[in-house]
Amino acid sequence: MNKDFSFYLKDFFQVYLLETRKLSPRTIITYKYCFIKLFNFFDQKKNIKSDKILLEMFNVELIEEFLNWLLNDENNTENTVNNRLTTIKSFFQFISIHNVEYLNLYSSLKNIKPLKKKEKIIEYLSIDEIKLLFSIPNTQNKKELKELSILTLLYESAIRVSELCNLKLEDLEISTNSTISIINGKGNKSRIIPISNDVTQILQKYIIIYQINKQDYLFTNHKNLQYTRWGVNYIIQKYINKAKKIDETKFKIKVTPHIFRHSKAMHLLDAGISLSTIEKLLGHSSIKSTEIYAKANPKKLEEAININSQAIKIKRKYSKNKENNLLEWLKYEL
Repeated sequence: MNKDFSFYLKDFFQVYLLETRKLSPRTIITYKYCFIKLFNFFDQKKNIKSDKILLEMFNVELIEEFLNWLLNDENNTENTVNNRLTTIKSFFQFISIHNVEYLNLYSSLKNIKPLKKKEKIIEYLSIDEIKLLFSIPNTQNKKELKELSILTLLYESAIRVSELCNLKLEDLEISTNSTISIINGKGNKSRIIPISNDVTQILQKYIIIYQINKQDYLFTNHKNLQYTRWGVNYIIQKYINKAKKIDETKFKIKVTPHIFRHSKAMHLLDAGISLSTIEKLLGHSSIKSTEIYAKANPKKLEEAININSQAIKIKRKYSKNKENNLLEWLKYEL
């Protein structure tokens, strides 16, 4: 084990990002994903396990190879690759402050230019695909009822997967007009989201069968631990695979938890719901973020922008872990 690398990495997360820069837990998680991907890169392309990584292995060529791997092998977007590059630069800036030996490397890394971003293409599921997906779980099966509850709520509320994982029963108001409350969402913004009677009934049945208490997380895994985005994604892929066997013409895109959010937004837009309403549902800080859905539907673009032209102008205020396996440590900390 290279003590320097493990020491700097853990100090980077536990001291620099958390205490010095005071970044939010959500932002720190995105930094951790970068290193999980980096460890996967070393393992798959260099046949080097995480506990064998040395600081001396890093140079501009290696980082550029890592970025190309993210883009071409992992199919990451240009924006995601650029975020990973920013994380790597931040890490070596931190190291160079404590060890001048790496100052030249950091200076060289600063010269790596971010990738030019392509215009974002919104991918989403059709209503028929959503209906097929939701028809598969058997509500008489306890486990599948929970999985259906996760899938339907993810789509119905258009919440982010992190928000779904953080939901507690006390965040739900189950009544004739049911809602869920998102407290301290992205950007520390809170919002209230209405949910339909159909989804309410599914959730009510799930809550009763699982005997969930008000202070409990709404969804926990078989170990009674809070769900992670990996756990949610596993459930999604499970039913996507089943749905493809039923109709192989559907689900041609990579379906992630965020695709449910995109799908709901696009379906609302197609149904004539205004951009300003969709903006509030999604918890965007600006309607400009919501306009990507209008751009994805050219027929709606002119109408939606004209209707919301005034809204666009409004400024809204609105113990030390084991060092022999850094990858496991990062995953545990997520």
